[in-house]
Amino acid sequence: MTAATVLQKKRSARTVRHYLCSYKKFIDYLSIYKNKYKVSSPDLHRAATVLRVLSMSLTRKVQGEKMKKREEITDDLIPVEDQQRYLTLSKPEIKQISDIIHDGHSPTEYQKSYLRNYIITSLAIENSCRAGVIENLSIKEYKKRTKIDGGDNKDLQQPRT
Repeated sequence: MTAATVLQKKRSARTVRHYLCSYKKFIDYLSIYKNKYKVSSPDLHRAATVLRVLSMSLTRKVQGEKMKKREEITDDLIPVEDQQRYLTLSKPEIKQISDIIHDGHSPTEYQKSYLRNYIITSLAIENSCRAGVIENLSIKEYKKRTKIDGGDNKDLQQPRT
């Protein structure tokens, strides 16, 4: 598949910017070996300037694409009613597992999985992020989280850095 074919199919600012970065690396390579390939310094400078201007003009378009993607993700968030329903329906099972643990007994594999999934789902809902991020979250990182000020939802949290 040629570069032109990829650009015709994707036509996104990110794809074009990726190709511009590749061309910049090529120009950097030529500037090192300009004597070997008989390329003049003014020509290399002109090419680098053109690529820099094109790249700068694409920055705004890339930012626009990122914002559009964020809006799409926000539109797909779980409604508050569904969140509350999930938490309410899960409470009896979680209470039963909690009682088993407090009594000194070991929960079944199903109950362990249920509890793990409940914790991951609750954290994902509470923090509005992907479950994969939370699966790698340590207890230490969870304890260090801080509230994010601003916006309508004061309960959103992020790890402290």
